[in-house]
Amino acid sequence: MNTPEQPANRSLRSLLQGLWLPLITPFRNGALDEASLGRLVRHYAGKPVDGLILAATSGEGMTLDAVSWNGSLH
Repeated sequence: MNTPEQPANRSLRSLLQGLWLPLITPFRNGALDEASLGRLVRHYAGKPVDGLILAATSGEGMTLDAVSWNGSLH
């Protein structure tokens, strides 16, 4: 069982510090709107945030197929 004192947990915690912004996942005609997602990411990339959370604000990650999910990461 992992405990907070173990190095792996401390390492993960150090990666997840700061301000992480959950982004909406834009859809158009039932598919991931990659152009709109790209605009959102570029907009917030220049802001004082430490990370972006994709496809998780309202469970939409569970509705994406593998191609769409990979598209959201590129």
